[in-house]
Amino acid sequence: MLISLKKRICNLEKSIRLPLTAEQFLTDAVQYAQRTGTGFDITLQSLSASVTDDDLDRLIRELEGIVFRGDTVARDAARHRASTMAGNAHLFVSATSELSSLDNESNW
Repeated sequence: MLISLKKRICNLEKSIRLPLTAEQFLTDAVQYAQRTGTGFDITLQSLSASVTDDDLDRLIRELEGIVFRGDTVARDAARHRASTMAGNAHLFVSATSELSSLDNESNW
C-alpha cells in the first residue's frame, strides 16, 4: 500500500509542469546523451527543439546571467557573434532590443 502510494505521488510530481531551469535542462541533456549515446551537441539541439519559446527565453536569460554576470557589453558582443554566425546580422538588433526590455522588467 505504501509503495503504491509513493509511486502515485511520484507520477503526480512528474506530471506537474515547472518552469525549466538551466540546471534541469543540462541534467536532462546529460541523461539523454548517456541513455541514447548521442553527442552532447546533438542532444542539446534535440532537447531545445522541444522547449517552449517562453522556457527557451527564460533559459537563455538564466544562462546569460550565469556566464556574463551583468556584463552587458560582453553579453551583447556574444549575441552579435551568435547572430553573425547564424547568418542573420539583423537578429542581433531585434534580440538585443527585445531582451533588453525583458532585462529591465526582471532586473536579473
